[in-house]
Amino acid sequence: RYAKIGIMTSAAELFEEIELWDEVVECYRGAGKVNKAEEIVRKRLSENETPRMWAALGELTKDPAHYERALELSNGRFSAAYCCLGQHYFDKGDLRKASENYMKAVKVKPLDPFVWFRLGAISMRLGEWETALHAFSEVVQQEPEEGDAWANVAAVHMHNKNPSEAYPALLE
Repeated sequence: RYAKIGIMTSAAELFEEIELWDEVVECYRGAGKVNKAEEIVRKRLSENETPRMWAALGELTKDPAHYERALELSNGRFSAAYCCLGQHYFDKGDLRKASENYMKAVKVKPLDPFVWFRLGAISMRLGEWETALHAFSEVVQQEPEEGDAWANVAAVHMHNKNPSEAYPALLE
């Protein structure tokens, strides 16, 4: 643990010298120096507002307003901010808002199987079976070896009383 902190802090200092600010923030976060990371993010934002830095501030402070600012600056084109909002609302138990944000994320960046999987899982919990089937189908198209997604495709088909479609998915 102590070695990791030292390595991460050293890496942050090196990244700072070459002004790779995203990496600096990530290293300080990884070393558990959240206050230092936040200080750097706020300094960067005072010099140049970017969607990535606003999202980083949101992750550090857990304030969804910062993700909203990232989306505003990106004209709604920063998928990671939608994902962070989705996770925020999921953690708060608001599955509807989580689903809406994950849906926006995959519209911006459709080739992200992790986000499709999250959307599928939330859709199942909401009872939105067609959305869940679509989401898990996207996962298996992008990652054909993803067994959990195949199992969920089968589960959705079984829920929809369509065992003839579920069986091939289980064989995958």
